[in-house]
Amino acid sequence: MEPRGRQPGAAMSLDERMAVRTPEHVELQFVLAGAGNRFLAVLADLIIQGLALIGIFALVFAAAWLARGSLRNLVGSAPEGAGIWIVAAVILFLFLFHWGYFVFFETVWAGQTPGKRLVKIRVVREDGRPIGFSEAAIRNLLRVVLDSQPGNLYAVGFITGMLNARFKRLGDFAAGTVVIRERRQSVPRRGPRLRAPAQPAPAQSGPRVRQLAPEEAAALQAFLRRREALDAPTRAAMARRIAASLRQRLEIAPPPELSDEAFLEWLDEETRKAQAFR
Repeated sequence: MEPRGRQPGAAMSLDERMAVRTPEHVELQFVLAGAGNRFLAVLADLIIQGLALIGIFALVFAAAWLARGSLRNLVGSAPEGAGIWIVAAVILFLFLFHWGYFVFFETVWAGQTPGKRLVKIRVVREDGRPIGFSEAAIRNLLRVVLDSQPGNLYAVGFITGMLNARFKRLGDFAAGTVVIRERRQSVPRRGPRLRAPAQPAPAQSGPRVRQLAPEEAAALQAFLRRREALDAPTRAAMARRIAASLRQRLEIAPPPELSDEAFLEWLDEETRKAQAFR
């Protein structure tokens, strides 16, 4: 996919948008998340982390109080300078906890943390595809080291974001990511389906569906997530072009009564099933 920025001299809308052209030459529009949404998401995540840390340290102190006799003997026999190592271990734990929280959720939830899910924003690659572990690890390492400074106030990240059109902080530049806003009814599995379960599926399609490239699967899912925001002619034209391209490449001949969007819905379902068994 080829990301395209705003054309020079074009009027800026209230919502900054990012256009991505898929391999099928279909242009998809993403609405970029602004400073307000990203601040609320970070605030929610920090509150969740704070509550989790309070629970963890409460358990540690409770265990230390119950084992205070053994702990007193351990401290008494500890070598000189052990306190420095304990402080270093606590600092390392806090770093790994803060960094690992964002990396874990953005990896398993395809670019979302609990805070981002609450605010309905998501991290994606600049070509519109979902991020993986490497992108999550890089962008959040820069978050902890630079973007959140000073003292989790995110001044560096905010200033960097205000200096570019896509509100990218340093971690986004390093990982090649952007943060977009999720649209309502964006998950195709929860939206209205056009293909009735009783309709026949294309025969001998399983092996061919497994040949669907990751870029094609991402473009297919992006269209299904965002079709509700398109006007009827554009929606029909995009569905026709994507369906024709995938039918030709995969050599799948669907039944005549299966519409283009219904075929794409079926293909999305089969792709998810194929990925689940890999």
